[in-house]
Amino acid sequence: MRRLILAGLLWGYAAGVLAGTEAVKSVHYQIGYQSGDINTVGGSDSKVNAVDGSITLPVAGLVGASISGFYDHYDLASNFASFGSGLNLASSLPYCTVIDKGLSAGLFVRDPSVGRIMAGYGGGQAMSHCQTTFLATGGPKLDMRDYTAGAEYYFPRFTLGVSWDETRFTSLDRFTSDRITGSWYPTDILRVDLSAYGQDLKNTYGFGMEYQPEFFGNSSGLWFSYTRRHQTVTNNIILVGIRYYFGKRVDLIERDREYR
Repeated sequence: MRRLILAGLLWGYAAGVLAGTEAVKSVHYQIGYQSGDINTVGGSDSKVNAVDGSITLPVAGLVGASISGFYDHYDLASNFASFGSGLNLASSLPYCTVIDKGLSAGLFVRDPSVGRIMAGYGGGQAMSHCQTTFLATGGPKLDMRDYTAGAEYYFPRFTLGVSWDETRFTSLDRFTSDRITGSWYPTDILRVDLSAYGQDLKNTYGFGMEYQPEFFGNSSGLWFSYTRRHQTVTNNIILVGIRYYFGKRVDLIERDREYR
């Protein structure tokens, strides 16, 4: 996998220089806010509020780079079952406040008329703010390292994507998932996503939408997501959010394929 990604990056650099094609047309900034509920069937609801931001920038030719960060505030029920973040608690309290934050960076090769290959690395930390501990470490603090890789293929109004993610909490404790996603653009300012997950996130399915309302002048996007995970228990996760885009005002399909 690493050799394949490295070969793709080298090919992208050479091809981009020769052909003049750009992975990112100009530096792209965005900042967002999201809020939602995590319902455990037969149990209590957990809540999350979060902010995030990212920068996508051109490197050379078909090669681009991205930097992103997030800050999440969870009110987790004692019977909460992790949906991929590793926030499993050993608690008898009704609720526990957890702060989860992190930074990540990535490189990608993209031809806007064909698709994209990407790889990234990130680090983060979760902190329990109540008298409870994380199962992975036995303490109130949980450090994480995240490795990702993926690829997308662009059809005229459809994007097919696959990705792989591994989050490491300790040298032995890790969480791995893969995902296949289909994204459809019924209009230039609306995207509809369907996802299916595997490995440690098996039996997990997602639906999402992002919309750039005309009255915002392509400056902002509204989005919604629903995820259902059925394993030992069943979780239903509903999130809504808004993103603000700095820089050039473009339609959503162009933003996804040429700017971020």
